[in-house]
Amino acid sequence: MNTPATLTHNMKRMLRNKQFPVYLLLLSAVVVFPGCEKKNSRYTNDREFVFALPGVFQYDNTFKDSVTYFKSDCINDATTFFIDKYKFQDTVKIDNEGERSPYNGPELISGDSASLRRLRDSLSSDGFQIIPDYNMSIPVNWSLNSKSGLYYPIYVVNETNSNKLFTARDRYVSAIQEAKDRKGKWRPIESKKFDFIGNGRWALIIHPYEYALFITAKYEGPYKTLIRIRMRIGDVTYLSKAFEGSIDEKQFYLKKDSYQYNEFKKDVSASITRRFLGAVPLENDQQ
Repeated sequence: MNTPATLTHNMKRMLRNKQFPVYLLLLSAVVVFPGCEKKNSRYTNDREFVFALPGVFQYDNTFKDSVTYFKSDCINDATTFFIDKYKFQDTVKIDNEGERSPYNGPELISGDSASLRRLRDSLSSDGFQIIPDYNMSIPVNWSLNSKSGLYYPIYVVNETNSNKLFTARDRYVSAIQEAKDRKGKWRPIESKKFDFIGNGRWALIIHPYEYALFITAKYEGPYKTLIRIRMRIGDVTYLSKAFEGSIDEKQFYLKKDSYQYNEFKKDVSASITRRFLGAVPLENDQQ
């Protein structure tokens, strides 16, 4: 029987004489080559299915100096505009000047509230990622019911293997911006846009490895703080990661006698749920 000492002696002899059993060479081949193949396959496949900010972003930048950041001295309606949906690695093109037409993409699903509700029952709206790109400033100079100014993009990303349902009304997305106050609490600095009529709702199916894109107002002010996006799609509420920005601290407050103020005073709980998507205004701490 070979003892450990005998095995060690035999191995040393083989190394001196450069003699290696065939099974050792085969073992080396099994370990090395599949390892290299797996690494290359993973690199080429995964790139297509992991979201990255668009490499090509096309829009008219010639009038950028004529528009400015947004300013506000109270909580205003959110200024969010849906752009389109794209596949990963697509070129993004925004028609950011001239007349703003309603969204009418080929995959738009319109209908009354009941039909869209049935669609929500069959397709999930959870599993999205909400990714803002605050480093980008997009000048917008649309006519007809739109606010000109600098905006930044928000991506609603589907990295899952399932279809997801995205909903909106007209061009408006159910999303607001929040900011941290001096006490470190998250507070809404916008409210969901007031709905004058009950129609205009529509939906899109966001397939795997696609994303929906909308833009929202970029503020300026003396108070530097953290900002994030709060968004509701169907019954699901999303919060983005926080990012640094600047606002006016007056944006934490409701303007007296505004419709947001009157609605909040009339029914605090309903206002928080409906108008602020679950966020709690600073006004609530002062009652």
